[in-house]
Amino acid sequence: MALTEETVQDKIEIVGDFKHIQVRTATVIKRDGDEISRSFSRHVVAPDADITGESAEVQAICNAVHTDASKSSLCCTSSRTGDIAMAITYTWTIPALEHEIADGGVYIAHWRCTGVDDDGNSASAYGTCGLTYDASASDFTPYDDITEAQAQGWVWGHVSQSDTEAAIASKIDAMVNPTTADGVPWAA
Repeated sequence: MALTEETVQDKIEIVGDFKHIQVRTATVIKRDGDEISRSFSRHVVAPDADITGESAEVQAICNAVHTDASKSSLCCTSSRTGDIAMAITYTWTIPALEHEIADGGVYIAHWRCTGVDDDGNSASAYGTCGLTYDASASDFTPYDDITEAQAQGWVWGHVSQSDTEAAIASKIDAMVNPTTADGVPWAA
């Protein structure tokens, strides 16, 4: 039995008015050539980011879309709002699948998305998805044969990746740039 691990950038997207580059990296674990696990992490490359550590493909995209105009537009917006574009890496996991023992049908998938910025600030979201299955269907996969990638696909069929990651980014932004506080003024 041979286990192998492969890391690939399987999705690169240009997002938003300022042409941020969102990079999804998949880590694929295979046993004897058959995929048994797939997990994802994401990071965002802002127009003014140092791209020397990025892959050649990401660098080529950045060089094509991160023009002087997009960089100056971001700079002006950032100085007006006080915001600093920070790369956030997102990791999606499936910590549990609830299933029927008799037929192996999965009826609930638990998921977690965690975002961590360059300074180590982190936030996460956790949820569950109710699933339906037909054990007699030709495409039915029993619990013992489900891969993490397959379960992740089921979750993403019910949960918006972009909305979830945007909510996490907002939580991290609120930590970095708080607008409220608590306490008492007389405490030292």
